[in-house]
Amino acid sequence: MASHLAPSTPQNAWSSPGPAAFDFRSDTITSPTTNMLNAIAATTLLDDVFVEDPTTNDLEAFVAEMTGKEAGLLVTSGTMGNQVALRSHLGGPPHSVLCDERAHILVWEAGGAASLCGALEAVVAGAGDLKEYCKSFDSISLCFSKGLGAPIGSIIVGTKPFIKRSRWIRKMIGGGLRQAGVISAAARIAVEETFLGGKLKQSHDNAKTIAKIWTDAGGKLQLPVETNMVWLDIEATGLEVKDFVAMAADRGLRTIGGRLVVHYQISKEAIEKFGVLTRDILIEKKRGVDKGQAGKLMIEVE
Repeated sequence: MASHLAPSTPQNAWSSPGPAAFDFRSDTITSPTTNMLNAIAATTLLDDVFVEDPTTNDLEAFVAEMTGKEAGLLVTSGTMGNQVALRSHLGGPPHSVLCDERAHILVWEAGGAASLCGALEAVVAGAGDLKEYCKSFDSISLCFSKGLGAPIGSIIVGTKPFIKRSRWIRKMIGGGLRQAGVISAAARIAVEETFLGGKLKQSHDNAKTIAKIWTDAGGKLQLPVETNMVWLDIEATGLEVKDFVAMAADRGLRTIGGRLVVHYQISKEAIEKFGVLTRDILIEKKRGVDKGQAGKLMIEVE
């Protein structure tokens, strides 16, 4: 099946999205850019446990100012950021947090509780500016390595006392960083180029284009498109999810079902391939064309 997935596309080249250009499974598969690599090569290499690395200190202050908070703390992942933040908030017994059974932290993060995340996508979608969006929350977690495309890293922001305690908790769970500049340098580029530079906004526009292709052909959506996710109603097509995934793969696209995550490195060609997939599933099916033969027909997507 891998042979269908853009075999001529570089898989390890900086500044090339590689297979990510055709991958709708998640925004976690975005690839770092050449500018990020250059920033890593030129970064400072001082010790962040001693709070001495200027690149990291500048990034933390920069994001804290963006969000209207007093201070920030670099962590290696969103999961670590969630765990550090919640342990910092829980000052005494019973050390527990109530959350919905569908919460990401329960389903995907081994049952740890979460602080606010998803802020960048929400702001791009029109939920207000970042400071306005964040002002009602005690702490916020922002990930650099998903939709923004950095190779690694997240950050939590909050009050100075909260971040001071979070730094101690981070060290306790093995997250103390030494030469953290190699992470924070790429993260700074990701924030400036992808979020502030408008690339996230383009991914939202592409998501709306994909949704329109689907609905114009008679397809149904499970939810309206608000950010960079498109929720296709696969059941309404009469297909099983596994068959939809297989048909998408045959046309060069990677999916895990009806939830399409349209990150900023999804290519125009991928959108065109989705148009072919849509036609084969919805239009040719209505005409009685065998799905196996329908894929051989041509379609042009604007």
